[in-house]
Parts: sequence; structure tokens; C-alpha cells
Amino acid sequence: MLLPSCVPYLQVRSHSIYWILGIGLIVRIAFMMFDPVLEIDFYRYLWDGGVINAGYSPYKWSPDQVLSGEAPIELQNLASSAPAVVESINYPHLTTIYPPVAEAVFALSSWIKPWDLTVWRLIILAFELVTVGLLSCILRHINRSSVWIILYWWNPIVIFEFSNAAHMDAILLPFLIAALYFARKSRRPYASTICLAIGTAIKLWHVL
Repeated sequence: MLLPSCVPYLQVRSHSIYWILGIGLIVRIAFMMFDPVLEIDFYRYLWDGGVINAGYSPYKWSPDQVLSGEAPIELQNLASSAPAVVESINYPHLTTIYPPVAEAVFALSSWIKPWDLTVWRLIILAFELVTVGLLSCILRHINRSSVWIILYWWNPIVIFEFSNAAHMDAILLPFLIAALYFARKSRRPYASTICLAIGTAIKLWHVL
């Protein structure tokens, strides 16, 4: 378990931040090379993106309805093009539960390359890099060393869930961190509120 006590040691090393970022990136890329362990939520992300790019709403037709022939023929053909995806979705009797901004990111992944887990993982990595940049801004704002990023960037749970399991929570982190940053930096809450609103349109727990 990584402990904060390592941070003072790293602070006195001029190139520590490059080692921190580089090692974290290498570990993430390594985890991307393996099939997801334990989680299969990514099948829903890939399917929703494909449905949107086919011109249909993932809120209207469940995977079970598509497989049973109740949905339009275009969606049935879509399912036929990727049977391993649609047949592996959790809770296939339900339409999607994800809010619209999350669905837009799923659609982006599908638009780049349909049914491709690697593309989806690279999108997650891009959002993580934005998160790291925003964390660095917060650390500078509170006069802390940027090496404290290690507590996020080397966190084994974060690496596993995002780089291996390909969990979509990574796409909401930049908006949550930005909301905290703007709330602390400025007495005007508008930017913070906008970021929280976008985060809520990715996953609803931001409402809390």
C-alpha cells in the first residue's frame, strides 16, 4: 500500500514527477494488454455507442428486445455484427441506465472504431491524463508539491478499475476535480456548478 510518508522523500528529487508519471503510464498500458478481470460493464458501453451511431436511442430498446426480434431490423443486424458484445451485457432486460454525456463518450468510442475495447481504454486514459492535470492545478493552488499526484496515479485500485476493467467512472473525474478546483479558486460558483452539472450527466451520484 502506497503511504503518504514517501512523498517528502520524492519532493527532494528533481526528476521525481517524471518517474511518477512515467511509471504510472507504463503500468496502465501493461494492464490494457490483458482481458478485463471480474468486470463486464464495458460490453454495455460498447453496445450503447454502437446503437447511437446506428441512429437509435439506447434508452428505448433493451438488448433482450433486440435479440428477441422486437427491435427494428437495423438493431438486429447490429447485434448480429457483434454477438459476443450484446450477449455479454449485464442486465440485458434493461435499457441503458447511463446519462446522456456518458452516452456521447460511448458513441465517440464507437465512431472511432466499433466494438473495440482498446479504443475505449485509450479514451479512458485520455480522461485520466486530464484528471492528473487538474489535480496538479489544485496542488499548485494549495502550495503542495506535484509529487502528491502519486496518491492517485499509482493507486492500484484506480489502475485496475480504469486500465483493466475499463470502468466508465474515469470520464467523470475531470469534471468533479474541476468543480472542486473552481469552488476553491473563485467565490463565483458558476464554473463549479457547470462542471458538477456535466458530471451529473455522466453519472447521477454528483447530485448528492
